[in-house]
Amino acid sequence: MILLADVMHSLPSAADLGRYVLLAAGLGFVVFFHELGHFLAAKYCRVRVDQFAVGFGNAIFSWRKGIGFRKGSTWPEAEARLEEYDKQHNKLSDQPADQPLTSQQSERGLEALGIGETEYRLNWIPLGGYVKMLGQDDMATEAAGDDPRSYQNRPIRSRMLIVSAGVLMNVLLAAIGFMIVFLMGFHTPPAEVGGVLAGSPASFAMTDNGTLAPLQVGDHILQLDGKTQQDFGKLALTVALVHEGESIPMVVRRRDGQVQTLHVTPMRTAGDSAGLLSLGILPPLDLRGPDVTEQVDPAFSNPDLFPAEVRDLHPGDVITAINGQAVDSSPQADDQWMLNRAVADSDGKPVTLTVKSADGSTHSLSVWPHFSGPFSADDDLSFAGMTPRARVDELMSDSPAVGQLHPGDAFVSIAEPPDGPALENPSAKTLRDAVNNAGQRGQPIVLTVLDSSGATHTTKPIVPDVKLSDDRRGLSILLGCDEQNTVVGTVAPDSSAAKAGIQSGWRITSVAGQPVSNWFQVRSILSAATPGEPLKIEAMTPSGPTTVSLSPGRDDIDAAKYMTFTTDLSSMLHEREEVRKTRNPIIAARWGAAETRDFILQFYVTLRRMIGGSVSYKQAMGPVGIVRFGAMSAARGADWLVWFLSMISANLAVANFLPIPVMDGGLFVLLILEGVQGRPLSLKTQQVIQMVGLAIILSIFLLVTYQDITRTLGHG
Repeated sequence: MILLADVMHSLPSAADLGRYVLLAAGLGFVVFFHELGHFLAAKYCRVRVDQFAVGFGNAIFSWRKGIGFRKGSTWPEAEARLEEYDKQHNKLSDQPADQPLTSQQSERGLEALGIGETEYRLNWIPLGGYVKMLGQDDMATEAAGDDPRSYQNRPIRSRMLIVSAGVLMNVLLAAIGFMIVFLMGFHTPPAEVGGVLAGSPASFAMTDNGTLAPLQVGDHILQLDGKTQQDFGKLALTVALVHEGESIPMVVRRRDGQVQTLHVTPMRTAGDSAGLLSLGILPPLDLRGPDVTEQVDPAFSNPDLFPAEVRDLHPGDVITAINGQAVDSSPQADDQWMLNRAVADSDGKPVTLTVKSADGSTHSLSVWPHFSGPFSADDDLSFAGMTPRARVDELMSDSPAVGQLHPGDAFVSIAEPPDGPALENPSAKTLRDAVNNAGQRGQPIVLTVLDSSGATHTTKPIVPDVKLSDDRRGLSILLGCDEQNTVVGTVAPDSSAAKAGIQSGWRITSVAGQPVSNWFQVRSILSAATPGEPLKIEAMTPSGPTTVSLSPGRDDIDAAKYMTFTTDLSSMLHEREEVRKTRNPIIAARWGAAETRDFILQFYVTLRRMIGGSVSYKQAMGPVGIVRFGAMSAARGADWLVWFLSMISANLAVANFLPIPVMDGGLFVLLILEGVQGRPLSLKTQQVIQMVGLAIILSIFLLVTYQDITRTLGHG
């Protein structure tokens, strides 16, 4: 979970350039393999192939049998030789000299001269490729006349084979690529729980008898929906294929070795109805910082942006002890649960880590515990209906609040100057909504915060002008809750706290006769309560101390009992990886076929949900996004690059076979229509269809490219 320096914002290093070269070569090979399918099928069906090209536009260089390599196209030279041969031997045509040769005449001449009929070329625009067959000019389908080797004059079954061969080759390439990945060893996070978001489907997992049994850090997911889960990516892919609203079985091995069958219902996060289905779990982490070879965003060292513990973990650092207890910090070690347990048991106090640096020196690092964030940004952490006020976790470098807000600041109030009413002790959701409303109107806000030293200060007017999405404006800050002060931000209607009469702004001082100073202590007492049994709550209110009686329900107690924890350090810890590998090529082939099948199914399912409106088009990735993701994959190693190219090949197979004119799937549909009615569509009709197809493809290209750029710039 490392934030890599954005290659779009800096000059690329030699290593970066090398990765881009490898990526370009790999993507070119995927396109080549697709076109090779069309080429081989055309040759098998005895269709004349004039060009086999990677890329579009003019040729950079080309090769033709009997001529060799040439800069640009070989055709002018081949054509000149044909004309000279015809003049000398007059064997090709008995027509006037100014009449062009027919395809059959030029074919006989090329054969006599020992020149190949096919030109192999690399073109300037690297956005695909094509096989140019005689008679398959999309805009002039009758160009080849009566030549028996014309594409249009071959039987429909032959043309169907030619059209679909590229897709079949991409499916084959994907399966072979994944097979190679699993034979060489795929370094990927295991299907293990590294964190659970509050209110997520994982936090509501149930046993067969309906008992709540949430997932916990260290749980290993063995099966999901009847499918074996070998790695975390496979887990996410399986979840994406689940029918929305469907409860599915999950087999889990707990930390103590117990194997349980649970049931979960993957969901989208509230407020993101067009997002992807998720369990709300995070991948496992190693107890070590970034590798020394990895580029870490220099913003991490800025005290205005990130907490101290984040800035104090450096590349090459490893955690060797937690509160004095030694841990195994080697790669693939499974000791993250020990850090999680120490944080859970800390009662809100900092946890001391012993860190060994790359140079062999050691130092201590104190990390503060936090509750794991909510599954949905529209939700707040709640204790029987009491929501803590908001706190600054991190600031982005583009935040207009940089220099005025700092990590750890708790929000005391938000107001609109000069005399707008102040919103006291806002929760994260309340603050987020208020900031967005001000940003949409271009209205400045003034924030009063309590810093980590206990001092209160007020900012100058700030306009929330950062575009977070199409309908949200904000300060570009990451919010948490003020866990160290038991100040109630908001009270949920009809909750146990609301029924007890607890109000916003109260500071809880005692629960069930036990003094409390932070929400961790409140959580500990609440999790041990008995449903329906009253708890005496003492609080300091604006009018003085008061005492109320709160009767927590079973849901309140379970929510407190199963809360999960994290630290600011998690953003810098290295994602744990295991090697998914087999030496048995049959097993690798089976894994590769399954991976290919699942990616193809995911593409279709996602596309269907996009058409239905349940998934946003913003989930789509265009050329810019593909290159960016591919470069990141290449940076992770050769196995990830091959995995990425195999995934692209599987997706390309599906995309090319969509029933869109110009695409292979559209051409296949036209062949079906021709077979049904016994004749092809008219030339004019086909030309109109092809123009519509080109317009659709261009529109999609522009849309996904725009989305890629806005996503890269952080505005979407």
